[in-house]
Amino acid sequence: MNRDALVVGINQYPFLKDTPTSKAKHIFTPANDAEAIAQRLEEYGDFRVRRLPETIQGEQRRVTSDGLVKSETLEDAIIQLFNPVGENIPETALLYFIGHGLRKNRGGVTEGFLAASDADPRKNQWGISLRWLRELLQKSPVKQQIVWLDCCYSGELFNFVEADLGTSLQEQTRFLIAASREFEPAEEDIQGKHGVFSQALWEGLDPRQQPDGLVNNDKLIEYIAQTLKDVPQQPIWYNPNREIMLTGEREDVLIHIPDGVCPYKGLRFFDVEDATYFYGRKVLTQKLIQHVQVGKGNFLAVLGLSGSGKSSLLRAGLIYQLQQQRRLPGTEEWKIRIFNPGERPLVSLATAFLDELATDMQRAEQLKVADEAIAQGETGLARLIRASRSPRTLLIVDQFEEIFTVCQSHSDQQQFISSLLGALKQTGDKLCIIFAMRDDFLGKCAAYHELTDLIQTNLVMVTPMSLEELQQAIREPAAKLGRKVEENLINAILKDLGVEVGQPTQEPEPGMLPLLSYTLEQLWQRQKLNWLKLDSYHQLGGVRKTLENLAEQTYKELSAEEQRVTDLIFINLTQLGEGTPDTRKQVPQRDLVSLGKSAQLVKQVIQKLALAKLIVTSEQRRGEEKVAVVDVSHEALIRHWSRLQELLDNNREAIRTERRIHAAAEEWADKGKSVDYLITGLRLAEAEKFLQEQVDIVPPSGLSYELIEASQKERDRIATELERLEKEELERERLAQQQELQREKQARRGWQWLAFVLGAIAMGTIGSFVYREGLRQILIRQTEMVSISGGDAIIGTDDSNAYSNEKPKSFFHLSDFQIQKFEVSNHLYRFCVQAGHCDKPVNPSQLNDHKFDQYPVVEVTAFHAATYCEWLGMRLPTELEWERATRGSKGELWPWGDKTPVANFANISGKSKKGIEVINAYKQGRTNEGEVYNLIGNVWEWTASYYQPSYKNYNLALVWKDSKQPIPSNLSLITRGGGWMSQIDRVTQRLETPSSFHNPDTGIRCAK
Repeated sequence: MNRDALVVGINQYPFLKDTPTSKAKHIFTPANDAEAIAQRLEEYGDFRVRRLPETIQGEQRRVTSDGLVKSETLEDAIIQLFNPVGENIPETALLYFIGHGLRKNRGGVTEGFLAASDADPRKNQWGISLRWLRELLQKSPVKQQIVWLDCCYSGELFNFVEADLGTSLQEQTRFLIAASREFEPAEEDIQGKHGVFSQALWEGLDPRQQPDGLVNNDKLIEYIAQTLKDVPQQPIWYNPNREIMLTGEREDVLIHIPDGVCPYKGLRFFDVEDATYFYGRKVLTQKLIQHVQVGKGNFLAVLGLSGSGKSSLLRAGLIYQLQQQRRLPGTEEWKIRIFNPGERPLVSLATAFLDELATDMQRAEQLKVADEAIAQGETGLARLIRASRSPRTLLIVDQFEEIFTVCQSHSDQQQFISSLLGALKQTGDKLCIIFAMRDDFLGKCAAYHELTDLIQTNLVMVTPMSLEELQQAIREPAAKLGRKVEENLINAILKDLGVEVGQPTQEPEPGMLPLLSYTLEQLWQRQKLNWLKLDSYHQLGGVRKTLENLAEQTYKELSAEEQRVTDLIFINLTQLGEGTPDTRKQVPQRDLVSLGKSAQLVKQVIQKLALAKLIVTSEQRRGEEKVAVVDVSHEALIRHWSRLQELLDNNREAIRTERRIHAAAEEWADKGKSVDYLITGLRLAEAEKFLQEQVDIVPPSGLSYELIEASQKERDRIATELERLEKEELERERLAQQQELQREKQARRGWQWLAFVLGAIAMGTIGSFVYREGLRQILIRQTEMVSISGGDAIIGTDDSNAYSNEKPKSFFHLSDFQIQKFEVSNHLYRFCVQAGHCDKPVNPSQLNDHKFDQYPVVEVTAFHAATYCEWLGMRLPTELEWERATRGSKGELWPWGDKTPVANFANISGKSKKGIEVINAYKQGRTNEGEVYNLIGNVWEWTASYYQPSYKNYNLALVWKDSKQPIPSNLSLITRGGGWMSQIDRVTQRLETPSSFHNPDTGIRCAK
């Protein structure tokens, strides 16, 4: 180390007098103090020390007590220390001064000075200006600047602005200590041998008093503060957020650690085997343990923000404590399984019951048994649980939100949830279930009343770590492996997280734990002599920029072709949010290899990204098959890497279009590539436009290409075939006497008429528009509307059994309106689809089956519903209109009056139900005013009203008015009526429903 020190101890002040005839103000201790400090710095600090005033005793240089130091000499020495001539600049420069300090006050402006021997204020000779010293330090090239002043008024040195002291973003570090504040004189000890401050300084610099034989800036400050806590003279200091080695020698001994071992997990979660390094969640882990005790409850929802540490808490916290530490009696015999739902949640559930230690033959048999049981729903799953030899099975569903983001099969979603919750009722304490989910997906659970109720009554929120917990999570993992973390590094990290020591009420910014963990992992790789250091932290860019900086560095090291493949990989690994933030999506590696690039190139890029820990590759069992999968390391990368955010934002619509095409292709393949599931009309036109304009941005899959090609061939075949039919139809039209009779005849012929229209559309003639308009007019005529008079309308109830969102009973004025007499049927909705204006429902199985023609169309989102109604020149009803039509002008309890609901009135509880009923079922249950059918009990019906939690201060203007207008992510719509899977207790029941939701009992009724 290149370390210089200037040690100054001045006893002699011949000109410093109160009057010309008074005694000079000599002092007795400075030379002794200075020499003691000089020897300590030389002996234990490896400093080259220059002494002032200096004498040579024998062969030893010493600070002399009778020497004089002129101001010019002292100034030159300080300049040489902090701004030396030449290139030999020390890494560390230390100034220690003990002597007189002077304070000049002119017109209320004060200035402090270090007094040299020639100081004489009567002649305006004050010595070395502390203001000048501050300016010199600011211009000094020395990286570590240390100044210790033991003199009166030395606190004047601290009149820096904060940025000048050496903040965490500057390369220079300043460590400043003054024996007294700017208005205080300094003191000697009782014996008068040493100054009070210098005595404590000298003792504190002794490395032999430290357990590790080392004194740094933190330890010195701690010693001085403790030693002088009861002394009137209180030193002040500026202690930087970086370690400065002062005396002693850190042993250059590295504890042997196996290759690849790191106590920090980066963007990965802490698994059970990582529990040794899992700190900061002791209290929360204990709370989970209490909830899963036998007899305390069999269901638990663990909710928190993305990046709050849910996955680590469950594995390294809960599972480790139950399995390894046996925190509850008998937990070593429990069967504990944790899994993600993934794209096929029922397969994931079955796979969770397999024994990893079993042979392939045994596992195949186990999977067969589990598949068969789960296929039987809640009864089969309950039987599987009861058959287990384990006294208790703990099923943990991590990242439960994948049910809504990754799983595209609504029937699988329903069966997964209903099977687990149903089995829970049948198995007693044999089964305990934990759902871990991002809290912003809680609204998605609203469609499942039982699940929502369970979550609300059995909820543990993963809250941000406290200051102490964060300090443990940073410090203790390294300590486990014999490493240390600079205290100033910890403080700097906490400050960047939004938490500062001394502010116990503060909490870190949400979702920052992944960034913290990733930064600590990088610091571990850059450790110096067993220490994680602050300078490495600043080189990385701090906790907020480390991840992005390293991701960007990895990206820029790739070739242009590799960067293009990287873009495609991350696009495929991201699930775009629908009213929620984007999330990661696990993808089989074989799907990435088919991105239109060479397989070798894609695999090469995957390896590089995995090596940089931006993605994770693993092998997972999906049923009997082991599949290589790829995943983004953490959603924090999606949120905090600006390049990736820009890539997704710039291509969001193209990605969504490709995803829609691919979903249609998968459905087509699942249905045996039936012609009924080809894409037509506007959807085919959208796909063709996508191939022309955006195929290079987001290449479609091979299956998507196959679907588009098959759809084009079918369209061309129909065009050729229907050209002949068109001629025949025109001939028949010529022979018809009245056009209106001919239209009715064609309507009776049904699909023949539609075939003609499809032919015209395929040929791109003007007749296609004419026919679509004609088809719309026919549909309008077939839509029966009921007029409802306006006036005062009642909404809500004061029933004590009602939910809070149904209250209070309120009155509003309403204008006249019309509402559809029946729910929209599959027959009517199919007209809109064939015209190319409406998309098929998410699950179109009933739409394509003519035996369901007179059943309500279901599996429709709010956008399906609004698009259909708007095509007819109508709209969705508001919530107030719906309730007015249902309860009448008197606000009756039920559509049919105040009679208790019975099986003949509606498709509700009390009747053995198998599903929804036809649109004109339950004639007795029609409304008294207007005879509107099935307003309750059959399907949940979309309204245009945004959800508000109660009718207190209810705002009628909060209405979604246009299907082309996006719905804000923080808002949901209201559905009313109640589907066949729900018990309807009151007509006032209302459901908060995300606009993208769809269900086998969610349908449409229009108004105008």
